[in-house]
Amino acid sequence: MKTATDGYGKTYNTQIEETERLKKLNRKYRRQLKAAGWDPKKKNRKEIQTSNNMWKTRLKIRREYMKMDNRKEAAAKDLVVEVLDETEVLVIQDENLSGWKRTGHGKKVHHGILGRVKERLVKSPQVHVINQWVPTTKLCTHCGQTWKEIEEKDRQYVCPHCGHDDGERDTHSSKTMMWLYSNMQDTIGLDGAEFTRTVFDERLDQLFDRQTAEGKAPDEPIR
Repeated sequence: MKTATDGYGKTYNTQIEETERLKKLNRKYRRQLKAAGWDPKKKNRKEIQTSNNMWKTRLKIRREYMKMDNRKEAAAKDLVVEVLDETEVLVIQDENLSGWKRTGHGKKVHHGILGRVKERLVKSPQVHVINQWVPTTKLCTHCGQTWKEIEEKDRQYVCPHCGHDDGERDTHSSKTMMWLYSNMQDTIGLDGAEFTRTVFDERLDQLFDRQTAEGKAPDEPIR
């Protein structure tokens, strides 16, 4: 989650870490809270009377977070410019970032810029967004079957059906997105229809749904 990966295996940093000054200020504030009677186990923080020194520390912390937010904005802008300059068409997946917080990745999401990057990318005509239920991680583009039992610990994609080794898991997922886009573009373009975001989304919805993403393969392999 600290990086984003494209279909060529290139990684992009998506994390803006806290500065040492911010970490020190947060530690200082915790010491001040404890000195004032705060007990983390009792969760009595609201009962603590804030001193002038504590207010000053909180103000310094707030300023550091504002600086951090500015760095996030700048990093997101630079990353979007970089990836759009490198390609004519970009396909991304609409990841459920809020869901990542509930699975123990809250701190990484908080320090990440993926949400800001996605917000900027979806406004570009170069970008196509795949629904989060499309099993880009599970789908094998070699045989068209899905890997039903894939787990978070499986970082290398080797299809259990045909044995195709597609390399690192995130790279495989990126390749799958472009594979879906390329195949649909070729198919849809034959009947003279304009290949738009809406047409792309509708065709994906016909092939995949939430049940597919949860491990149930389509009736027939995807070709």
